[in-house]
Amino acid sequence: MIVPDDTLRLGDTLNYRAAMDTATGFYSFHWLSQPADSAYFDPTTGNITWIPRREDLGEHEFRFYAEKRLKEQLISDVDDLGDRHRILPVLEEAEQTYVVIVIDTVKPPVIYIPPPYKPYIVSVYTPSKTEGNERFIFDGVPSFDVKINELDIPNNPSTFHIISANLGSIKKDKRVDFSYSLNTDSIAKITLTIDHDLAENVIHASVEPPVDTDTLFLNPTDWRSELHHYPTYRFNGFPESLRLGETENGISLFDRDNERKPKKYAHISISTPLADNRHRLSINMTEIELWTIKVNITIDSTGNKKASTTIIFSGEFDPQNITAEMYTAENMAKRAMELQYKILEFMGVDSTAVAETPVVEEKKTFFQRLFSRKTEVATPAAAPEVEAPVTEPVPTDTVTTEVPPVTEPEN
Repeated sequence: MIVPDDTLRLGDTLNYRAAMDTATGFYSFHWLSQPADSAYFDPTTGNITWIPRREDLGEHEFRFYAEKRLKEQLISDVDDLGDRHRILPVLEEAEQTYVVIVIDTVKPPVIYIPPPYKPYIVSVYTPSKTEGNERFIFDGVPSFDVKINELDIPNNPSTFHIISANLGSIKKDKRVDFSYSLNTDSIAKITLTIDHDLAENVIHASVEPPVDTDTLFLNPTDWRSELHHYPTYRFNGFPESLRLGETENGISLFDRDNERKPKKYAHISISTPLADNRHRLSINMTEIELWTIKVNITIDSTGNKKASTTIIFSGEFDPQNITAEMYTAENMAKRAMELQYKILEFMGVDSTAVAETPVVEEKKTFFQRLFSRKTEVATPAAAPEVEAPVTEPVPTDTVTTEVPPVTEPEN
């Protein structure tokens, strides 16, 4: 697909600066494809000039090669008769493509403004299910994105589930819901519900059956005024020892603070866009088996948003720690990568090393890079830790399931 650079109406004149003019540094120009009729390049100005006619309605591509002279350089060498000297230009060359769409003056242009990217992301790490019991069914209304990957971590094979939706693309006075589930009724289940009222900035989290019966309120602003951008938290059924504390990048809501370490782990996080910031609530816990993720997003006629997430699992609700953090959209990718490493460390990975891959680095998505990393137990000969640049995942209207090769461990 060719993305147009500009739009022309009938009667408009195209004057596109394709190269330097002859007075400042023009050196050469030639076409790489047949230009539109009557289009021409003027070396005195460096412009491509074109006046489209009615028969030119539609898309037109201008491909060309241009060289500009940066400076001149004295070249000296020796031949059979002695020394010789000459002045040669130092050139900068480029192949360029410029695309325009010519539209009729009697028809208004169709203008599309991409919606702002405000991702609501649900992430769940769990130990992998037993073979034959891992098929999930997804049911949802676009726009959404689903990503599932298996991590062949030594002694702790795990599965990473992520569901996201761009709140910026959901229209006002609309309700969107989607679910990701495995049908079974034979196992006792636990239901974790996390509701976020973005207008009031209040998070209500509940677990059923409850661990404790008390309702607990935690307001970071009452604790420290500079935390005013954090939500107010209301917990039902959570351990009664919830309390506010500090972490390296945010705040702690619960910390078991004991030396007992379970053999297997799970992780749940909910990321929500808040104005210019992003909020992430993370729960590190003992092993669970995931059965369902349900997300319901409501935007009323005034634009107020509410997001509700329900996670159904079996096992025990035994959180090791609960944290929250705020970060800007600009450092979202960096914080996401840091979170992945923290989760892997929590799940028992001692070190990670970048695996060689033929995929071009710039074209990898964030998750391709994450899950193409080879997981190793740290030894004196272990590969050094390397941080790769990351990009942020962008929601699409597709469901994608990727399983990494099992020939060697990856995370």
